[in-house]
Amino acid sequence: MDYALVPKDDKKQALRLRRFGMALASYVLWIALGLAGYFSGVLTIDREPLLFMLGGVAVFNLMIFTVLRSGLNKRFKDPSLTLLQCLGAMCWILVLMHFSPPARDLMLMVYIMTMLFGMFQLSRRELMLLAVFSLAGYGAVLVFDDALRSASQADQTREALRYSILTAMILWSAYFGNYVGNLKQKLRKQNDSLKRAVETAVHQAERDELTRTYSRRFIMGSLDQEKARSDEENRTFSICIFDLDHFKRVNDQYGHQVGDQVLAEFTMRAGNVLRSMDQVRRRGHPMGRYGGEEFIVLLPGTGLPGAINCAERIRELTKERKFVDDIEITVSVGVSQYRPNEEIKETIRRADEALYEAKALGRNQVRAEPRLDGPQGADTHSETVLAERG
Repeated sequence: MDYALVPKDDKKQALRLRRFGMALASYVLWIALGLAGYFSGVLTIDREPLLFMLGGVAVFNLMIFTVLRSGLNKRFKDPSLTLLQCLGAMCWILVLMHFSPPARDLMLMVYIMTMLFGMFQLSRRELMLLAVFSLAGYGAVLVFDDALRSASQADQTREALRYSILTAMILWSAYFGNYVGNLKQKLRKQNDSLKRAVETAVHQAERDELTRTYSRRFIMGSLDQEKARSDEENRTFSICIFDLDHFKRVNDQYGHQVGDQVLAEFTMRAGNVLRSMDQVRRRGHPMGRYGGEEFIVLLPGTGLPGAINCAERIRELTKERKFVDDIEITVSVGVSQYRPNEEIKETIRRADEALYEAKALGRNQVRAEPRLDGPQGADTHSETVLAERG
């Protein structure tokens, strides 16, 4: 089994490890500069403290990498371990400043860089904690610095000025980090609001507001996608077009509000029938509003017999159960099966023709196209199907 330093199946962990890599690269850069100063004589430090720091930095970073790569970091509130990495870096900087006072001016720059590293990830509280730790740590270095105790007044004044400047820069970094954090929080809220707005807009574009079925545009797109899958996988699908019989009379007699309730109740009943059928449930059943009182159902992986069975169950349920205000409604249905490599409009045209035939023969029935020639599955018919009731 291949082992990767950065996991490919966890994007968040991969991002955390890449950020750790950036921090590690900073360590390598500053260690290289420090070693160059040591061997050139600019950096005055004994060999033992230098080896101790190099070993400690290596062990510390190995520990951080192990925790990140193993996934143990996910148990913490901050899985990126940003605060821990910043505190660790500052500790090693303080150690170097203690053992090599001439390096303090340079190390103070690295101190500020460590604050900047955590600025975009740490919370306000964590930034303030880091600022307090950095100032207290540097103050402790000064307190334990034996050389400072015997230093001249000018050196002590210079050190006090350095500490004041450090304090100002640390506090400014914390303030700026807090400002950036507030901007990030506002941006995150705006992005969340925008995402919800987009999802709402997409949902509204996909759904018919009245019946909660899919819109005509969405269902036509689904038909195109199903055609592509069927051509590629050499399987078929069918469509059913439902038309509520004499629906105009309902609107004229009871009003459009009641008519809308009838439409919504019809789609709810039809949806329940579709969800109850094993053959249909396995593949899905996008149902969309095709026109005013016309609806279209896509039945993936279903031939004519399965589609006719589905349409007949919906037709029977529509006839047997009364709607709001005891309104009796029937439905006519046209069914067609997709033929390999044909245009979707041809499949719809045949379903439309079957629907018109069902209405011409008296409505309240399911009419299907003639059978398909060729091995399009066991769900083909041997003749035109006419299911009629009442």
